Amino acid sequence: MIGVILANGNEEIESITIIDILRRAGVEVKSFSLEKNLLVTGAHDIIMQADEYLENLDCQLLSGIVLPGGMPGAKFIAENENLKNIVIDMNKSKKLICAICAAPIALSKWGLLQDKNITCYPGFESYFKDANLKDAGVVKFENVITAKGPSYALEFTLDIAEHIKGKDIVMKLKKDLLIGV
Repeated sequence: MIGVILANGNEEIESITIIDILRRAGVEVKSFSLEKNLLVTGAHDIIMQADEYLENLDCQLLSGIVLPGGMPGAKFIAENENLKNIVIDMNKSKKLICAICAAPIALSKWGLLQDKNITCYPGFESYFKDANLKDAGVVKFENVITAKGPSYALEFTLDIAEHIKGKDIVMKLKKDLLIGV
């Protein structure tokens, strides 16, 4: 199962695209709220309903986790100690760790990006002193996938789906979604 973390102030395009496309690819996805409510308000005042509270997340059941960006959502993600411990444990097991837009700042703050190739939303480069920043839309490095921002949400999620389900599933999905037609 893949966990998608929802926090007030997340970028809605990223959050919804990740959940939608992974489910279309046949990936079991569950969204987890960082808030005291399952209803999470995105950066552009769109209300999203999480499946579960972060406190109920059993990281043993996860094969990967995805952190959507957006501000101040990425800041709230980076400040959450419970989530930090979950992601650090997952990284030790080389489980899939994904972050888009501003969300890689959490991974950097938690010490998970040292010497890794990554990308991030323009203007956040100063958060990544120990990482190798790449000027690319999506960057895959070992068990970490990062993306630059909202316009890369689809490509980012298709790369995650390919990592989990393989190229054939993604090719079919692209055909069904009329990508590249």
